[in-house]
Amino acid sequence: MKLRKIQLITSLLIQTTLVLMLFTSCSSNKPPMLVDKIDAKSEKDTMDVFSLAEQYYSDATVMIENEQYTDAIGLLDKSIGLLKKELEIESAKIMEKYSEEEHPYMNRTNNIYLNTDERINKIKWGIAMCYYRRGYSNQLLQNYEEAIDDYISLTKYTYGCYLPALINRGCAYYELGYYKHAIMDCVIAIELASDDPRPYYNKGKSEVALGNYEKAILDYNKAIEIDSLDPEHYLCRANAFARTGNYKSAFEDFDKAISLDDSISTVYSDRGYWKTVVSDYEGAIEDCNIAIALNPNLSSAYNNRGMAYYELNRIEKAKSDYFKAIELDSCNYQALSNIGNLLNKLGDYEEATTYYSRAISQQPENDTTYFNRGISYYYLKNYNEAIIDFTKAIELSPNFADAYRNRAIVYEALGLVNKATFDNKKYQELTNSGNEK
Repeated sequence: MKLRKIQLITSLLIQTTLVLMLFTSCSSNKPPMLVDKIDAKSEKDTMDVFSLAEQYYSDATVMIENEQYTDAIGLLDKSIGLLKKELEIESAKIMEKYSEEEHPYMNRTNNIYLNTDERINKIKWGIAMCYYRRGYSNQLLQNYEEAIDDYISLTKYTYGCYLPALINRGCAYYELGYYKHAIMDCVIAIELASDDPRPYYNKGKSEVALGNYEKAILDYNKAIEIDSLDPEHYLCRANAFARTGNYKSAFEDFDKAISLDDSISTVYSDRGYWKTVVSDYEGAIEDCNIAIALNPNLSSAYNNRGMAYYELNRIEKAKSDYFKAIELDSCNYQALSNIGNLLNKLGDYEEATTYYSRAISQQPENDTTYFNRGISYYYLKNYNEAIIDFTKAIELSPNFADAYRNRAIVYEALGLVNKATFDNKKYQELTNSGNEK
């Protein structure tokens, strides 16, 4: 008896456009300057008080602009240390000068009195901006946990939320997979700046990651309402539309993104992916060719073209593209899975398990990859491993009917009749109810 066929991985789109919009003060992706945040008089006063700290800060700014993020962090550490020491000194002076009864705003428990001192406030603002820059640098180094810590530390020295840090912290949460935290930061950012498209755009990203495609579309609608000239907004909404099965609207958005900027390789790569899904394989190949011409190092374009070749049964071309995708990005889950599928089709089951295992290491919660690896193990007569994989697929998706069916076949091969009967019954229940995966 043959197992149910391999299920192609089409649930996740590997693309470079999943990078969220970090807060920047200009299109060159440079962080905002400290001197942009205080008036000329305050800047002069601040330089008089802690010129060395500001020198470190200024040097760090230049390093950030030159992408020397690690060196910038070292200088910002020094600046923070100096400013914190200055803050301790100034705070102690105030506490010595006034008693709790003498100073109308003094409260030694929560330091409310400090909020009334202009010098203290300037020092705090300097510390906050150093934390912001350090968080920004950590984020660009993909040190997301450290970046979040910096943005949280910043809040101790500001009164209320600092929008740029809030937006960037949401981006860091997203990169770590903390999508609900990211959404919370975006919601607060929207309350602070409802006319800024970035929080809507970033929230849409997290909603997509959680499978909330309709919510994501609403967020992208708002981002487009605020800024109708950003092709990224249309690109992301296109992918969200496609995930809901609204391919007509999806392709309209892809076309709109291209009309705004025809040099974005990921637009063509993503459109090629969805053309494969709707069986327009030649159109998919054409789009991926354009994407590769624009960016020869775009891993997703090779993977997506490989999928189209696979469907056209041009196996060697598909295989070549999948391997190229992995050469460019060894963590490309979809390409790893698709190579496994291709090798299974060729009967190279041992090698297929290797690539499925690598894919699972990238996305350990994807039920389909366990299911497909279970098929490989079955044909290798490694029945125990096959059962483990089909069982894992069922744990991840309790309505995965084909996983029950395939596990039943393995049980039958082992002579475990009762277990096979149970799984076959479960398979029939799911398929008859229409609730199967």
